[in-house]
Amino acid sequence: MACKKSKWDKAFDIINLLLMAVFCISIFLPFWDMMVMSFSEPLSVNSLKIRFWPEKLTFSSYIYLFKDDQIVRSIIVTVLRTVTGTALHVVFCLFVAYPLSKKDLKYRKIIILFFLIPLYFSGGLIPSYIINRYIGLVDNLLVYIIPQAFSVFSMLVTRTYISTVDNGIEESALIDGAGYPRILFTILIPIIKPVLATIALWHAVSLWNDWFTCFIYIKDENKIVLQMILRRMLDNIKDVTSDMHAFEMEATVKTKIEPRTVRAAITMLITIPIICVYPFLQKYFVKGVMIGSLKG
Repeated sequence: MACKKSKWDKAFDIINLLLMAVFCISIFLPFWDMMVMSFSEPLSVNSLKIRFWPEKLTFSSYIYLFKDDQIVRSIIVTVLRTVTGTALHVVFCLFVAYPLSKKDLKYRKIIILFFLIPLYFSGGLIPSYIINRYIGLVDNLLVYIIPQAFSVFSMLVTRTYISTVDNGIEESALIDGAGYPRILFTILIPIIKPVLATIALWHAVSLWNDWFTCFIYIKDENKIVLQMILRRMLDNIKDVTSDMHAFEMEATVKTKIEPRTVRAAITMLITIPIICVYPFLQKYFVKGVMIGSLKG
């Protein structure tokens, strides 16, 4: 029989819900205002107020962005980088975590200690740059993928999750004649989907938002990512404004754009894809974080 809540418990629940509602609104309103701004005309974004709907709907900021071939190329580079890098990251972490989850693995503790050292000590930016330059990754698209293809933290979370799986499942498969590769691909992976989705989401968000790698290693304008363009727009607002005036002169329709609306539009291009991916992984994400991080 369920216990009846006291008045203090009910009051706590109400206050908790109110605080969470205020917190959610404080996050959602700026995002909504930014999205509305990206579809608004310049005159309507000059006032300091929250916009709930465009006074006059216009797609001029997005047209300005997609007329630039560099924007289109950067979107393609960013998407390919995120998809490819995330897939390799999950594969590498899984292939290392699976054998390390076996307690009878020879030198297991020494290998784990070897992986733990980089979590506490790092060579820094200059040694990393020297190594990447030596192996030919400077101004190479592979620099977006290879240096971040493996994460010790993601591997440890995956290993911990695998350790929670009942050993009887694997022993039964071994008795039936299945090898370790078949056990991994046909039995284990469907069971550990939550942790794989978790590390995939972590890494995808990290790759999607990363601009510093492009800033350090990429010189070719055809290989820059979308986030780097946004950073340049924020740093060089005068150049962006002059480009906009040129765009207005070339436009066949009498429409004007403003730096803030363009920044809002490119921010939406960067933010929306990750927001759209998260709902599909949410049910795995919560379970993966709770079990993969706390058990073992």
